[in-house]
Amino acid sequence: MVFFWSFFVGLVGSFISFLYPMYRSIKAIETDSKDDDTQWLVYWVVIGFVNLIEALFGFVLFVFPFYFEIKLAFVLWLQLPNATHVGSGAQALYIAALKPLLKKYDNDIDKLLRDTFKVVLSNETFKKGIAFIKAKIESFKHKQ
Repeated sequence: MVFFWSFFVGLVGSFISFLYPMYRSIKAIETDSKDDDTQWLVYWVVIGFVNLIEALFGFVLFVFPFYFEIKLAFVLWLQLPNATHVGSGAQALYIAALKPLLKKYDNDIDKLLRDTFKVVLSNETFKKGIAFIKAKIESFKHKQ
């Protein structure tokens, strides 16, 4: 029963974490207002950071009782448009924690990404994989 509940809450959490925000992001893109674009872009940055933390420390986090329920409440708070004095919970978390952290390590992150892409793009296996994908896409175009 506990497994089913955790599975159910995890499934609902995935819906609330990704499908609803994806839909709202699409709607925001279609409006003339920049405010809703910013709200959902900040949400995606924060939820990406949350997923990174989960990927790194999930083996510890998942053993906490009610982890999925707490995460679900947290994700809802991130999305609420007026959860804090600065806007959504995601905007508050971004301003208070992520923005200063990213500013502090901005140059280091840029260098790491440049170096990583340089290595990946020079890898022969990666080049063969890209060529294979391009060939498959071209073959689909010719079949239509």
